This record gives sequence, C-alpha cells and structure tokens, in this order.
Amino acid sequence: MEKEEKYIEATFGRKAPFKVPDGYFDNFTARMMDSLPAADNGQTAVICNIKPSFWRRYRKVVATAAASVCIGLVGLGAYLHHETSDTGEKHVAEAEVPVTSSYSSADALADYAMLDSNDMYAYMADIK
Repeated sequence: MEKEEKYIEATFGRKAPFKVPDGYFDNFTARMMDSLPAADNGQTAVICNIKPSFWRRYRKVVATAAASVCIGLVGLGAYLHHETSDTGEKHVAEAEVPVTSSYSSADALADYAMLDSNDMYAYMADIK
C-alpha cells in the first residue's frame, strides 16, 4: 500500500487538485432555497402509507418467543439431567432397568409381516 502512495505522491505531488471559491458557503442556504421550485403551485403532496412487512412488525415478538423457548429447553435439560450430589442417587428417568425379554426386533418384524417360509417361496415364484 505504501508503494502505491509513494508513486501517487511522486507523480502528482501533495497539492489538492480542487479548491472551493472564497465565500461559497456564506450564503449557500439562501441560494439553494431560491433555486427550489415554489411550493404553492396548486399541487398537494401524496403520502403513501406503506405497511411494513410481517417480519418487521413482529420481529421483536418472534425473537422474544425464540429466546423463551431456548431458555425453557436449556432449563428442562438441566432439570432432567441433574444429579443430587448429597446421596448420589439418580432420577427415576435415568435409572437402569434390566431387560428380561429376549424378544428382538427381528421377531417383531416377522410377527408383523406374518410370513413363514412357504409364503416367501410363493412370493418369489410369482416374480418373473
């Protein structure tokens, strides 16, 4: 960056290329008001009432609701995963329950489909 600045300074120098005439801003406001058209020409200004979008109207409500849900979920998670440090006991939801059933998901699938090997052979024979 410094290399470019040195090149520009060597080429053009440090002199400002533009200059404001003396007294230019002394009566600038009066000259500007004189150059504007007169307001009394029989026309009235039309003001459009544009409704803001849904997001603009309700963004604070949506943000508050989202923050409330997040705080609620964090609080619920902390409550459910809280262990009492006094006795070392866990909540009932976290207690381990021994599984005494040998009924597997494969058995459940076979019972749901109600298929035996003869039915499977019949289905496979129909496919051509």
